[in-house]
Amino acid sequence: MEQDFFVGYHNFAGKQRTLSRILEKLQGQDLPSIPSFKLYLQALRRRDVSACTLRTVFTGVHGFLVFLQKRGKISLSSLTVDDLEAFVESEQDRGLKPLSVRGRLHSIYAFLRYLLDRGMAPADVLARRDFDKVKVTQQRGL
Repeated sequence: MEQDFFVGYHNFAGKQRTLSRILEKLQGQDLPSIPSFKLYLQALRRRDVSACTLRTVFTGVHGFLVFLQKRGKISLSSLTVDDLEAFVESEQDRGLKPLSVRGRLHSIYAFLRYLLDRGMAPADVLARRDFDKVKVTQQRGL
């Protein structure tokens, strides 16, 4: 009876399973800052975020890292605001709604803040956060 209590709201096994699947997906990939991303996901797991949050963060940050790899970036130390703006534009070109792009951008910002706190990301990227309000708007009147 006591075990049934822990299955409901705090599904620890489900969260661990989700994290394990995500880490397996990242295992063979050669993307920039994968070790840092794995540490970030494990830190989120220690903070007891939900499995859905882990999946959402993975989708946003992984998509951004793939985008950076296609742009030829091998490290996040060379990241610029232009890279973030180009990512937003590419997500909009894919047909994502502004709210979806904004959510992914917030996941990326949280990851970059985690790296910045550990000295692994440039501070100037996070200094200007106003473009997500301006450029992540839906164009009307077409």
